[in-house]
Amino acid sequence: MKLFRIDGSLIIDNPEIDNLKELVEYCVRVGISLQYANMQGANMRGADLRNANMRNAYMQCANMQYANMRYANMQCANMQYANMQYANMRYVDLQDADLFNADLFNADLFNANLQDANLQDANMQYANLQYANMYHADLRGANMRDADF
Repeated sequence: MKLFRIDGSLIIDNPEIDNLKELVEYCVRVGISLQYANMQGANMRGADLRNANMRNAYMQCANMQYANMRYANMQCANMQYANMQYANMRYVDLQDADLFNADLFNADLFNANLQDANLQDANMQYANLQYANMYHADLRGANMRDADF
């Protein structure tokens, strides 16, 4: 029997799940909310997080390279220092999210909601920011060289 705990209340017993990435994908697939989940430093490379509810999740230093976060709700999430290179973040809701020093190199943020997000010192080089809402986003020190607006 394998038990996984993502936060203070969610416990999953599933013999098919071997690691945190599989657990998170399972939760997203069956509609379990990951609000306030602690995934600090998790390896989520290539994870399928489409339509995930990860509002207020703690994902500092997580590796989400190539992850599919399309339509995910990540409002108020802490994603400081997270690696999201080449991630599909189309239509993602990152309002009030903390993306301080996050690596969004070549990320697809088409029509993303970045309103009031902290993007200080973030790397958004070559990112697709077409139609992204960046109203009141903090972009101090952000690298937006060759980003597509």
